[in-house]
Amino acid sequence: MARISYRLLPLPIFVLVVSLLFYQSAGLNSEGQYLLDIKSRIGDTYNHLSNWNPNDSTPCGWKGVDCTSDYNPVVWCLDLSSMNLSGSLSPSLGGLAKLPVELARLSCLTALNIANNRISGPFPDQIGNLSSLSLLIAYSNNITGPLPATLGNLKRLRTFRAGQNLISGSFTFGDWWM
Repeated sequence: MARISYRLLPLPIFVLVVSLLFYQSAGLNSEGQYLLDIKSRIGDTYNHLSNWNPNDSTPCGWKGVDCTSDYNPVVWCLDLSSMNLSGSLSPSLGGLAKLPVELARLSCLTALNIANNRISGPFPDQIGNLSSLSLLIAYSNNITGPLPATLGNLKRLRTFRAGQNLISGSFTFGDWWM
């Protein structure tokens, strides 16, 4: 009858635990996952976003994505201007080009530039959750409808350019209105 050595048992368990910890910690961070979700909902005819790789640990270094340079980098700028992008807010909306609601999950985003694309539909209400946003450039698209009241939540917003769209109504930003 073979004897089992209990002295060797902890090593395989240790290897298993370390492997599981590595497996769970490896992979793309949540901001990168949000950006890939956005990419999956937009058309990129000219493959401008081809280096958006799900195997990267962060989206830092992806085309159009700028991150902070600290120990735990976060996306602070998303510049997707002049890429001829289009897309849909929801898969059920088919080919309609909309602004993806996932943008609002990028909580440290200070600059968003989506100018000169083929984005259409309204600004999502969730855009007001981007509390760090200071620059929003969205001119020369097909954005429609009224501006959401949640834009008033963007207390740090200093630059807002959305001309050459189909935006309707007026909007008050603090002491000034559009």
